[in-house]
Amino acid sequence: MTATVTIEKIEVLDLSDEVEDGDAGFFVGVYAAGHSGWYGPVHADHVSYIERYLMHRLIGCSPFEHQKAVEVLRGHPSPVVDQRCRSWAIGTLDCAIWDLHGKLLSMPVVDLLTSHRITVVPAYGSWLRFDLASADALSTVEAVSADGWAFTKWGLRSELGDAARLAKLAIQVSQSAVNQVAFDALQTWDLDLAMEFCHLVRRLPIVWIEDPLPYECITSYRRIAECGVPLSVGEYFTIDDKRIDQFDIAQLRALTIDVVGFGGITCVLGLMLLARQLGVMISPHGRSLMPAIHLAAAYSDVFQSVEYQLQWEPRRQRLYAEGCLPMHGELHVPSTSGLGTTPRRPDARNCH
Repeated sequence: MTATVTIEKIEVLDLSDEVEDGDAGFFVGVYAAGHSGWYGPVHADHVSYIERYLMHRLIGCSPFEHQKAVEVLRGHPSPVVDQRCRSWAIGTLDCAIWDLHGKLLSMPVVDLLTSHRITVVPAYGSWLRFDLASADALSTVEAVSADGWAFTKWGLRSELGDAARLAKLAIQVSQSAVNQVAFDALQTWDLDLAMEFCHLVRRLPIVWIEDPLPYECITSYRRIAECGVPLSVGEYFTIDDKRIDQFDIAQLRALTIDVVGFGGITCVLGLMLLARQLGVMISPHGRSLMPAIHLAAAYSDVFQSVEYQLQWEPRRQRLYAEGCLPMHGELHVPSTSGLGTTPRRPDARNCH
């Protein structure tokens, strides 16, 4: 079967009328041998890139030879400055092909990756846009952290205040949470703020500070690491990123790669060797939850808990034919064929 099956067509499903403003609402379907593989939801700019530059290149490719398919997609020179858009577009198609592969063989993707997988994946809960300065902040932190998560992660953007203010908030959150906490700066800090903050919280038992600075500032990251505070990076890395292996810093605890944003499952599989060399875990970003679950279940020695975005993920799950919801901080690996990313309305050919 595998020798004769090739990709016949690619289609876009527009469910944007069913999502809230700003949410992703598009799915991409890849067809072969009477089956379809899907990935979504993704945003309109990712779909536009796929339709304009990538869609036709996959016709005739094997849905079983993932590395070859990615090489075909990467071989097209990017006509845009936004490398993240290109990386997301390639990752979307890669994950749709993995979903198709699983459906063609009637297997979950995790079983295509390994014969020794776990069935339940630990998750950490994140709520990055929650206002930690609000009146009910600490009671909310306590309630959320008590829900069985491996830990919780909260946003600490620079607009919340100076280093002293951010450190005070971090200490209050840490003291209010039932278990450990992490903080995400979303690359909004500068070196001075980061150094002062890390000095103030250096004895706080936090999981990590994520993305304090842009990744170009590797020298500054090394200076921050000297403070002894755990760090993580990764959400903004893309498929052709050359900076990852520069982050061989002592305090790096995790690579928070977005599976689709990094170019898809195939590219993340290639990252595992580097993670082992750096001595860090991969803790996948939550925007690409479904492929992250399969990877974490297949390679629990490399993949740490996956991120569950408390604000956005329940809305994304409503778009799937079968949702995947956490139970006491854990996610059960879908047992259906593929990734579990079939849209709720696969028959609605409302093409973009």
